[in-house]
Amino acid sequence: MPVTLRLPGARRYLSHLFKIAVSVVLLTALLRGVDWRHILAELRQANLAWVAVALGLFVTGLVVRAWRWEGLLSAQGVRAPLGVLIRWYFVGSFFNTVLPTGFGGDVVKTYALARYSDRPGAAAGSVLIDRFSGILSLLIMGGATLLVAPGLVTPAVAWLIWVLLAGALIGLGIMAGNVQIWLQERIPFLTQTRIGHALLDAVPAYGLRPFLRALAISFLFNSLLIAVNVCLAYSLGLRLRLVYFLIFVPLISLSLLLPSVGGLGVRELSYVTLFHQAGVAPAVATALSLLFYAVTLASSLLGGVMYLWPTSEPKPSQVLPATRRN
Repeated sequence: MPVTLRLPGARRYLSHLFKIAVSVVLLTALLRGVDWRHILAELRQANLAWVAVALGLFVTGLVVRAWRWEGLLSAQGVRAPLGVLIRWYFVGSFFNTVLPTGFGGDVVKTYALARYSDRPGAAAGSVLIDRFSGILSLLIMGGATLLVAPGLVTPAVAWLIWVLLAGALIGLGIMAGNVQIWLQERIPFLTQTRIGHALLDAVPAYGLRPFLRALAISFLFNSLLIAVNVCLAYSLGLRLRLVYFLIFVPLISLSLLLPSVGGLGVRELSYVTLFHQAGVAPAVATALSLLFYAVTLASSLLGGVMYLWPTSEPKPSQVLPATRRN
């Protein structure tokens, strides 16, 4: 039976209304500057064969991300079958698309795995570090591209990449330290409550090898994500240099963390603003963003089917204590 999610009341609904309003305002602003008939004309001429290839790559990417998640969980002592994680990654993708926030799927995956493993802290920590490793690898790819092709984009975009990469590396340095031990020493009462234990369990404590493995898999997934965008560009007749995608895709992926409904509005403006620097017309860039959304939506529908389809998941074979593992 599908998991029933209980969400808070009025406060959450107001938050959702705000995110819906953000998407509506941004889309309205975009359509004021771009003729929707030009966008439709671009979409009508899209080569569906390239769109199908992009969809296949995106679905493959979700499986790769579930594999990355499995490694992080294993490093925390949580043994979950890869098939179960693949299912919940697809379900999480469904909720990311239908809920007015990019974190909806993360909440679903955390909730499902917490029930499965009986370790909510480790579940939440694995989901967060899973997302963080993906963002870090994207920024590394973008920064490396800027070193190879300096001056390709405006100084503002280049500085944004470098600032975000520096922030991510600082975050990585903090996580590499003994944060759990530091918290236990300075806030000892955390170890005396169930909630405190869960919070400590959520603090990343993976060691170098598991994180490097996750980072390597993230490079594989992000290569697939970039290939998805290249295929969609090909479907519209765009033949851009690969370096543009290496720089723009990280920023677009980060923009989707902003409040919106499935990224609508935020994603379209990001595509238009960034790809304009590569000489792409606003209508074509908007069509490209909508094709990417269509691929995301199509793959997420598989997650919706998995969520509604009754299934019995095996119980965990082993759950280890919540201690630091190297």
